[in-house]
Amino acid sequence: MTGLESNGYYINNEIWVAFPSYAGNVYFTVRIENVTDPSITPFVNKIYASPNGTARINIAPILKSMFTTSNANVFKITRILSSNNASISLQKTFIRGGLRTIYTNQKATSNTFLNPASKYPIFQGYPITFDFINGEFQINQINETDINPRLLDYRIPKGCNGAYIKFLNQFGGYSYWYFESFSNTESGSNLGGFINSLNNVDDLGNESQTQFKAYSKFPKEYVSLAKDLAVSGEIYIYENGLFNRIRNIKNSIEEDRVKRAYSVTFKFDYDTRFNPSLLWSN
Repeated sequence: MTGLESNGYYINNEIWVAFPSYAGNVYFTVRIENVTDPSITPFVNKIYASPNGTARINIAPILKSMFTTSNANVFKITRILSSNNASISLQKTFIRGGLRTIYTNQKATSNTFLNPASKYPIFQGYPITFDFINGEFQINQINETDINPRLLDYRIPKGCNGAYIKFLNQFGGYSYWYFESFSNTESGSNLGGFINSLNNVDDLGNESQTQFKAYSKFPKEYVSLAKDLAVSGEIYIYENGLFNRIRNIKNSIEEDRVKRAYSVTFKFDYDTRFNPSLLWSN
């Protein structure tokens, strides 16, 4: 089994694993188990060998489907031969992150902070965490007092109608940014109606959607945060002392290496449980 000689592979890049040929072997049975959370059903599948007896599989989509809420999961990968049931196993740590590259099998760097920017922007009065990946590719949080002060950029939030956003960055850690202003939009879409048994019209009500737009200027040294936020699949807004989940709405940022600051407006969806229609869905 080749392709997993190192550790700390990113699941947002393709991870190709190859199985060399064996005399008389027709197919390989692949078993993938989440060691971090054994309650997750293992993946088991047969991969038939090519004419030269070898086989390859991209395991990244499989790992994504089996990941827990932790951003670093340990998996056991087993290969079994059809010819004699001989097996070999590897146990590796995988990270919920990725690199912007054309290359596959990308991995994290151990003993580093999971921060795409050169410094940490710290906005006065708002909570922040500092994620660090150790030599065993475990993600830990480091105290602010243990970080080199030159890596900390203390900033005063501007405006009185701002939004503080937390999001999963490309390295598998969390980043934070304060948007100077934001506005909410409430919209409804009618679901139609029907004629009831009394020959009256019943309205099925409206499907509600709550969105908001957030505006900020990102200095050039923090444009990497804006790029990661534009594609992040895990985003929160800080409200009443809590981080509440929100979702991206097709956001983008155009990088211009000449600019010193980027004016950015992002749109997000609230995941509310408000449903004024007569229909319910999970």
